[in-house]
Amino acid sequence: MIYLIGGAPRCGKSTLCQRFAAELGIGWISTDLVVEVIDQAGIKKPQQWDARPEVVRDCADQFFPYFERIVSGINSTAESYVIEGVHFLPNHVRTLHERFPIRAVFLGCSLITPADIARLPGKSPGYADLPKPMRAQIARDVPVWSAW
Repeated sequence: MIYLIGGAPRCGKSTLCQRFAAELGIGWISTDLVVEVIDQAGIKKPQQWDARPEVVRDCADQFFPYFERIVSGINSTAESYVIEGVHFLPNHVRTLHERFPIRAVFLGCSLITPADIARLPGKSPGYADLPKPMRAQIARDVPVWSAW
């Protein structure tokens, strides 16, 4: 079984994924790592925060062929595995569910403040050092992203 934990940034996906994988004694990966590898290979991705729905969808759609290959590879080599990240959407899960044994959950966050982002950087410590306007933008966008 492949377990997918998706959703908005800063809502606890990595924390849940880490605990879930430890509880089941299985491996896990973040799509952030995959995107970083793709970026180093020279494949373009947005360089600035942009949480407009059309941008999020376009980025996820561009990532989907890589995501599909990852799921296929994991399915053929591991009995169970967890994948988490912001880089896939419910429509991608529906497509993959037709071919692979998948369970998915999407997390959201209805309230986050710029201070929360600085105080609780999670698995991405770079969030703590973001300029205040960027933290404010993320705090405004995450609940909107979570709602759709």
